[in-house]
Amino acid sequence: AGLPGWWARVSRRTRLRAGPARPWVVDAVVTAIVQAAVTIPFVSPRAADVPPATWAAYGVTTLSVLPLLWRSRAPFTVLLAIVLAEFAYVPLDGPGQP
Repeated sequence: AGLPGWWARVSRRTRLRAGPARPWVVDAVVTAIVQAAVTIPFVSPRAADVPPATWAAYGVTTLSVLPLLWRSRAPFTVLLAIVLAEFAYVPLDGPGQP
């Protein structure tokens, strides 16, 4: 009932079909790809007038990616966890994210 119930029904209907692979394998691959994408701004050269990227910003970015490991089991919870982690990223003034 309510939004979580609605989200669970939508999720079941639109779930990625992984074929013979287990859903956790697909989630792990998605997590690794997203982690690689969000790491790029931290390893790319930055302009001299831009503050350097910090380990704290990178740590929060990584914490925002980790919930993806559970995306097929608890999609709504994962969405909330990522949104909350991204709100924690804003005051750190880290590099822009893809």
